[in-house]
Amino acid sequence: MGEGERATEGNERPSYPPSSRLSDDAAGPAQTSRPSKWGSPLLGWGDSSWDSSGNVGCTVRIHRDESSHILKRLANYMTGSNGRFSILKPFSIEERISVAHQAAAFFSTAKYKEKRSALGKNPEQPGIHPFHMLDFMKYLKINDSFPEAERHMYNIERLLDQLVQAHILNDMGMGTSPPFGRQYYFLKEFTNIEKQGILWLAPGLGPEFLNYMYKNMVLRITGIDKNGIERAGTGIAITSRWILTCAHVVNQMNVSDLQKFGDKEFRVIRKLAHEDIDVALIEVDSDLSITPGTSFREPELQDTVFTVGYPIVPRSREPFLIMQRGEVTSPIMTDYWGQRLFLYSAIARPGNSGGPVIAASGHVVGIVSESLEGSNTKSEDPKKDSSSRKSKVKKGDNPQNIEKNNQLEFSVFYAGVPTSQIQKAIFDLLPGENIKLTIEDYS
Repeated sequence: MGEGERATEGNERPSYPPSSRLSDDAAGPAQTSRPSKWGSPLLGWGDSSWDSSGNVGCTVRIHRDESSHILKRLANYMTGSNGRFSILKPFSIEERISVAHQAAAFFSTAKYKEKRSALGKNPEQPGIHPFHMLDFMKYLKINDSFPEAERHMYNIERLLDQLVQAHILNDMGMGTSPPFGRQYYFLKEFTNIEKQGILWLAPGLGPEFLNYMYKNMVLRITGIDKNGIERAGTGIAITSRWILTCAHVVNQMNVSDLQKFGDKEFRVIRKLAHEDIDVALIEVDSDLSITPGTSFREPELQDTVFTVGYPIVPRSREPFLIMQRGEVTSPIMTDYWGQRLFLYSAIARPGNSGGPVIAASGHVVGIVSESLEGSNTKSEDPKKDSSSRKSKVKKGDNPQNIEKNNQLEFSVFYAGVPTSQIQKAIFDLLPGENIKLTIEDYS
């Protein structure tokens, strides 16, 4: 985008729990144990369910027709004076993450016999058969993550449907206990990067999840321009000490030596801007927050993407992290200055520059660079003067194409720097240093 917005006071953002690691059975060694609010590690169980040797620590007896049992309880509430049986309040994002993570664990074929035994089923039954939603609700009660799981049945059913639509769970059809007996498998295989976190849940949990997982990595960068006006842009942490942003963010203002991200202050050590690619790096003196499993990839045509950053919000007392949805309209283009960009339809405003463009898959596909406006003629290099591409279209003009001074003016396009160009710029800016993007190679 063009010049950064005027900076406003405050940059407070709530912290989020560390993302969970996968267990051996799902995707490699687990790094840390998961607090109880997150439920069990993937394909494992809650801490209270297993002893140190992996034996079942508790079991439950399941009614022969659990579905009828739930329907009877529901009918009693509906015909009596006890109020509503179901809890209809939507899950919080933390609850959605916890339940989705535990669903992947439960519907996996790993530890199949142990799960059957814990659920009161015959563990020696031949073959491997899919579990159903009623079994899952019992599982949630066993590990105490949702003691009243049955009362959350509508939210749970809706979440499982979303995971099926995202191809995270496989729908195996209705079992013998309708209406809550739909059966599932979790058969997903992981890349080496996906094993490091839970961002692979992004297609099923959507933009709220992406915002939750990336919000501590997306940073507001402040400084003073040549006129003494406080400005700001956006950046994203790519390592514990390096922030990725745009060259024009660094060039158009004197970046303040002291930056405040969340409730912590960081001192700027180095600022490096590429001469030909709209990419810059800022080194700080303390560790930044990095979401495990974060990775970059190239943009793809019609990718659903989100711009995330700190554009100016009129009449706002403080900056807010803003997320805007769009699509990749062209995965590659070359401008007059030879810079390779990609185009997307998500709105980006002054202050968004340098912020990530995140795909619905959970990958970062590039950073916000600029809006392409005005006539189709070469002007000054936008990395040095982003105002050079501002359209001179006036109110009431046709926004699609306007003939002005024998030239055609066009409506706005939003351009970003793709992953491949970011990687090239980093190599150029830090030759010989072991600083590079984590790029998903699907190994």
